[in-house]
Amino acid sequence: MRKNIWNRIINLPSYLFLFLVILVVPFVYSGSVLDPSLYPRLFVLNITLTVFMAILLILLLRSSGFYDTGVFRKNIFKFYLGYLFIAAISIVSALNISEAVFEWFKIFTFFITFCLLTIFLTPMKNMSEVTTRVVIVFSILISLYGFYEIANIASTSGLNHQTSYLIRALSSNRNLYSQLLLLTLPFTLFGIYLFRSVWRIFSVVSSIFVIILITVLLTRSVWIALVFALSVAFIVLLVYRKSFLLNRRAIRALSLSSLMIFVIISISVLVYSQYGNVKVFEKQFLWVNNYQFGSTLERVELWSKTLAIAKDNPVTGIGQGNWRFVIPSYGLEELRSVTGETYFQRPHNDFLWVLAETGIIGFMFYLLIFISSFFYLFKIIKNAGKIEDRYFALALLFGFSGYIIISLVSFPKERIEHQVFLSLLFAVTVVKYNLLASDQRKSIKVTWLLIPVIVLLLFGTYISQSRVASGKHIRNALDFRAEQKWLNVIVEIEKAITPYTTVDDYSTPLCWYEGEAYFRLNNIDSAYYCFNNAYKVNPNHLHVLNNLGTTCELKKEHGKAKMYFLKAIELSPHFEESLLNLTAVYYNENKTDSAYLMIYGIADTTQDARYEKFLTAVLWKKINEFSNEIDDRQLRNSIIRIRNDNKWMKKVYLQSIKESIDIERQLLLESIFLMESVDSTITSQEAERLKLKYNLSEQ
Repeated sequence: MRKNIWNRIINLPSYLFLFLVILVVPFVYSGSVLDPSLYPRLFVLNITLTVFMAILLILLLRSSGFYDTGVFRKNIFKFYLGYLFIAAISIVSALNISEAVFEWFKIFTFFITFCLLTIFLTPMKNMSEVTTRVVIVFSILISLYGFYEIANIASTSGLNHQTSYLIRALSSNRNLYSQLLLLTLPFTLFGIYLFRSVWRIFSVVSSIFVIILITVLLTRSVWIALVFALSVAFIVLLVYRKSFLLNRRAIRALSLSSLMIFVIISISVLVYSQYGNVKVFEKQFLWVNNYQFGSTLERVELWSKTLAIAKDNPVTGIGQGNWRFVIPSYGLEELRSVTGETYFQRPHNDFLWVLAETGIIGFMFYLLIFISSFFYLFKIIKNAGKIEDRYFALALLFGFSGYIIISLVSFPKERIEHQVFLSLLFAVTVVKYNLLASDQRKSIKVTWLLIPVIVLLLFGTYISQSRVASGKHIRNALDFRAEQKWLNVIVEIEKAITPYTTVDDYSTPLCWYEGEAYFRLNNIDSAYYCFNNAYKVNPNHLHVLNNLGTTCELKKEHGKAKMYFLKAIELSPHFEESLLNLTAVYYNENKTDSAYLMIYGIADTTQDARYEKFLTAVLWKKINEFSNEIDDRQLRNSIIRIRNDNKWMKKVYLQSIKESIDIERQLLLESIFLMESVDSTITSQEAERLKLKYNLSEQ
């Protein structure tokens, strides 16, 4: 009797942990921080892991033989630990140590999630059924939330391509939501094969919901991933058709699934066309087929720069979480971030991301984690005793295939809910493979190893909680900044800065906001101190460089000011603020040609109010200096007439840009034309003589 009670007690954590990780953590949401899902979910996940790791320690001390710790002998755990180790070493190469440490703890969190899921799912006799049911419930819940948002949008602003971006269902954006839906599809489709009666109905309903939403959300990466995953599953099914024993039941389930997918997609397109424009689907397919169209071209540019980073840092990489600080140093041309208004946080390719941040060795370990998973799945397909396990492996193969495609064009590595599902895919794969290739050696004695793991989890919990608290203060500071309440900004930023939070979610150092507030309050010394600290946090941030240069100039440190302005322009040759500031510096130093070169790099369409004033001053000075070099008095007077008319002077400047010639040449042409055709003060022969004298005849 006592033994039965103990068995029930020892089984309870397995079900409870699975429930919390799948049905609670992904729904954690806090609107008080900038990213309402990332840090809050990480915090709750860390708490969950810490509690259940402590429970596991107690259970192992009480009954060490219940859990098969020998499962940790599998190579996939060695590869994951290797990746963790290399990621830790890469911290020494990081520009921003704080972010590198935080990212390492994220990887550690996901590794422990994988380990706990594996150890808790191993003793479950009906593991496939339990995990499938839990994911089906999750899938239905997030689908219903998505439909709720669609209904609201359709009834208010109308459903179209632009408004579809508002459909998030507790994810940070539409694309991430669509990706998460795809990760549930292998379980819901497998449920159609596995279950009967009510759970089969749930499986069908959840699958229909997911496919409808994937179609309507217009996420190209998920469309590609879905097609690729289905193709892989179909090919494997054909190649290993003898292993799958395609009986009537299996054929019926597969046929039903295929027909269902086709019909649902067709109906979804037709229904969507009633609210939006069906041509949007044509555009999406065009983006898929043409990488030089839309955001795809920008991602190709990011990948190219990321490969350059990896080539320059092949051994240890640039450090976890530091891609976003390093990428500007490889040039911002051809990217939206060229203006300093947008900062890319990731390369939209997880594998290249890992390669750049951890080097080739870390990348190989990361790759081997997935390769070992595929190896396990093919072994299950070939050798599993139960036909259900083979189809389960096929479904998991579908899931991994879809995830890899998403990883190649997006950033699921960053998101907590995506990594939870990836950990689940890893865990159920290992558990099923372990039944085939269980290591006969004794279980690994991990009991006392759990104590340092718990300590690390506690530290990770503290860091994630610190991030949540800082996020609240950052949000408050940004609200006060919008209201120009600068003293409040300073107070909130000082509360937000911790050893583990030095930048906001967009790579802007928190010290920069504080420096801006002091600058607005005309406290230049404090502003300089803050901007200098911000430079240490992120030395490749355009606004940090520009504002640090500005305060240096105000403090009469002209050499430093030029250095920071020039570095900003080196990163982004058309960054207007630094070009204008450097224009002013050179103008005040009487370096007219240098000042002209700076303002020449600014487009005439700029909205900066200083542009017209600076351009007029520089042009006046440059034309005046040029007129002093002209020995022909009549020609010099004509040039001076242009100089004295601001509109005329600018017209000549813009014409020189249009004709791609020097402004001096354009001035001479304009002045000679003025004298010959307008004022009639010189003859055509005299005009030709002047043109020959100044080498203008070819014009």
